[in-house]
Amino acid sequence: AMKLNGLWDARPAAVLQGLKLRVPDIDHLEVSRTLPGSLHIIATNRHVVALWESPNGQVMLVDQHGQPYRALARGEVADFPLLRLDAPHLPTACALLIGMQSARSPWLMALSEITADLDGWRLNLSAGQQWLIPFGKKSLKSVTKITLLLQQPRWHTGIWRIDARQENRWFVRPAKSQGVI
Repeated sequence: AMKLNGLWDARPAAVLQGLKLRVPDIDHLEVSRTLPGSLHIIATNRHVVALWESPNGQVMLVDQHGQPYRALARGEVADFPLLRLDAPHLPTACALLIGMQSARSPWLMALSEITADLDGWRLNLSAGQQWLIPFGKKSLKSVTKITLLLQQPRWHTGIWRIDARQENRWFVRPAKSQGVI
């Protein structure tokens, strides 16, 4: 659907620049030309991992690198966790989400939002379940350990609020609210 007006407009650099401006969902783009009249375009989509509310109130799509790249369009449906945190935390929050994806965490589909507190992440899940986990490399290990804990018969059927920020002591309490966050 590109409108090209001759050889000069079909320069690979011009096509690449124009496509990147018009289609922000492109992650990687390669454009080459074969004379007399062929353009070869190879594009890969961005991998969306989360939504983020910017300081001006726009809900943005966030890619695998933690970069917000475009506003969610009116009527567009995107079922991703909402990140309620400052922009500098975006890459590490997205790394946690990608780690959960790679580990095939059964809790990823229940995750509704991630908030950055002073001393760790707050993960709000469905049915009022909430986990507090430390920042950094320990965050994915904490999610894995919580998943193993919640697979045990004693913990499997409940809805829990878990504070796992301390390395040597966790606090597990029943969640008071059974509603959706």
